[in-house]
Amino acid sequence: KEALDIFVDIDDLYGAAFTWDSPVALHFGIGDPEQGDHCYQQAIALYRKLGDSYNEADIYANLLHQHTQVGNHDAAHQARQQAIAILNDLEPDAAAQIRARLDPTPTATPVGL
Repeated sequence: KEALDIFVDIDDLYGAAFTWDSPVALHFGIGDPEQGDHCYQQAIALYRKLGDSYNEADIYANLLHQHTQVGNHDAAHQARQQAIAILNDLEPDAAAQIRARLDPTPTATPVGL
């Protein structure tokens, strides 16, 4: 919380977005996917405000895997669709790494763990 306040105070939206993104795997790992989703949504809103489509799509790919790991398949599908919509507007080389992560596998490890 303190780091987030500092980034907001100095108007560092990238720092704030990264701070929102950081604890997500922990929230999903301890069984609090709602809080994890909330954190991701805050990061997505900041990346969108910054016009950073790459990181926005990356967050959706992370969200896809987190929801898949906890069995929230509808939410995982929504995250995948959001990522695809963004990736279709990115340069193909920039989108390739994220696009490769959009098909979750049963052995996938949650991002950040």
